[in-house]
Amino acid sequence: MRYVTLFAMAIVFAGGCQNTHIAEKPKLSDAESREVFKAERLGEELYLQDVVAAKASLMLLQKVGPIEHGVLSGWIVVKDGVKTLTRFIKQTGEDINVIYDVQIDVKGDGTVTKDDLRPLSKTEIAMFRARQNALRAAPKDCARGYNTAVTEDIDSSSWLVYVLAATKENVIFVGGHSRVKVSPDGNNVLSVTPLYKSCLALQIPANVKKPSEEAFSVDYPVADVPSEIHVYLNRLYGYTIYVTTAKGTWQVRNGRIDIVKLAEKAKQTDKAVKQK
Repeated sequence: MRYVTLFAMAIVFAGGCQNTHIAEKPKLSDAESREVFKAERLGEELYLQDVVAAKASLMLLQKVGPIEHGVLSGWIVVKDGVKTLTRFIKQTGEDINVIYDVQIDVKGDGTVTKDDLRPLSKTEIAMFRARQNALRAAPKDCARGYNTAVTEDIDSSSWLVYVLAATKENVIFVGGHSRVKVSPDGNNVLSVTPLYKSCLALQIPANVKKPSEEAFSVDYPVADVPSEIHVYLNRLYGYTIYVTTAKGTWQVRNGRIDIVKLAEKAKQTDKAVKQK
């Protein structure tokens, strides 16, 4: 396990970087535009689920007190009309039951329910099985604890389960997060995609008062386009993130991904295509 303070890497904080002037937005291919759309949508879903699950866990703790180890096996977050429902679940063998429900409305108010709970639906059971199988399959070499988010795959009927390195106070885990694709019934792991190359952890400077006015940059050699993790981190912490890939430099701000500057190789390729 290796944690790296990002100031020592090619990753730095810079005040006011979000105001960088973009003279002309480089063009993206249809495939790249599709990847940007998916990353923005999935990153927003990760952010919303993470915030809801954290708030639901706090409400549960306040309502029932500390829960003994082994009582709960995990949770899923589902839509409940205009509200969200975090279902805390106990699994014993093949027996899967909901133990607590925490419902949160659009104002952030919540209710905790223990008795007379509706049974898990077939879809919810599949979500929970996907979660458990993904946790077993994903690498967990960057943090002591991991959170999860389960959502439908945009391109198929499968589940996407995100295994997220749990943050610590004043630390942002840039590395350590994985995407696991699981079959619609939740029983079979189809693919495991680590969305990182190393366990990078960012120590937040103590003097940062307004994250929205700050930025940090990071290299991302995994893909040509920033991932949903960059959107998730931007939404969760507020910092503008500059992501350098083989394609060029990207800006992730307010949940949106924009290409700022093409890399030299990408410029040459783009020029050659235009000349054809």
